[in-house]
Amino acid sequence: MRVLIAGAGRVGSHLAKRLVSEGHEVVVVDKNEERCARLSAEVDALVIRGDVVSIGVLSEAGIDRADAVVAVTGEDQVNILTCLIAKEFGVRKT
Repeated sequence: MRVLIAGAGRVGSHLAKRLVSEGHEVVVVDKNEERCARLSAEVDALVIRGDVVSIGVLSEAGIDRADAVVAVTGEDQVNILTCLIAKEFGVRKT
């Protein structure tokens, strides 16, 4: 399964590691450069630094091919908006 994770904090990082260990294809998007660098070094996943509610960033992350999107940033509004955008792209699970 291809999973896009919005947020590379504690929850997003743990989830990415777990999903990769189970054989899933994972893409993580976060706007924090330090978190992205740390996660890139720790897990075999595509990690993109950028604004998760940017259509350009989400397109780069392959949202149109995602089976699921998990929004776990520290901001509820961003999480909700990310899920709404994912639904517009046809992602079935958010």
